[in-house]
Amino acid sequence: MSETVIRGRFAPPTFDAVAVIRRALSSGSVQVVVTGADLARSSRLPWTVAERTDMLRLALGEDAGRVTISVADGRNGESIAHVPALVSAFLDGEDVPAPAAVAGWLDGFRQTEEFAGMVEEARYVEDYKRAWAMAPYPVILVSVDTVIVHADPRGMPHVLLIRRGGIPGRGNFAIPGGFIEPDEYLLNSALRELREETGLVLSDAEAMARLKGRHVFDDPERSSRGRVITHGFHFEFPAGPLPGVEGQDDAAEARWVPVADLAQYHGQFFEDHGAILRHFLGD
Repeated sequence: MSETVIRGRFAPPTFDAVAVIRRALSSGSVQVVVTGADLARSSRLPWTVAERTDMLRLALGEDAGRVTISVADGRNGESIAHVPALVSAFLDGEDVPAPAAVAGWLDGFRQTEEFAGMVEEARYVEDYKRAWAMAPYPVILVSVDTVIVHADPRGMPHVLLIRRGGIPGRGNFAIPGGFIEPDEYLLNSALRELREETGLVLSDAEAMARLKGRHVFDDPERSSRGRVITHGFHFEFPAGPLPGVEGQDDAAEARWVPVADLAQYHGQFFEDHGAILRHFLGD
């Protein structure tokens, strides 16, 4: 018998998605891959990969035992498309075309603080886009993000993370960064944002001496606010006492995290910040 592999976000699992899986079951075994395991909860994807997997099992009912379900990062190769309109409808209080068991789960989710937070974020994003609606050309924003790696006295590398205090992504972990000012060079902008969010001050000379790499991250879908192209900077410092840091400005917290422990933060990073870290630091 043949095996069919079906990939998708299942946000949420709809009648159509369940029908596709059941048709595939009629001709062989089925492996379902729930994608976006690396994505934190957001107004574009209000449910964690664990929640979406649970909803999928509810949707399949007795057929769930006949399906192998796994999870994966990213969205590449999804054979069942993510439908943003369904998410928007759900956050607006509308019903979505999902099996009864999933509809019941969603009704329960609407009573949670997480749902209220996603509605607040969705409204923020709508207002943000509306503010740019009268621009004569499509708006393309430019930001900077900074990966700071510092070894502790034992030689164990740590990376500097913040926890976001504002919308969007309140509570998500992130790397220090933000939008550039009109009169700034990119590197100067990155150092300013680093100072404003964590209190860590680097001179231009120190930054240039410790700059290990830079890269442009330009996925058109990387931000819910619109087209945001970010310039990532990677700095590395040798072993020594970790500098003191403190969450400031729009960062609720700043902390040094052992690079070896980053896997514990999987699925908790704002937008594509987990992918930026993997680009510079490896898996």
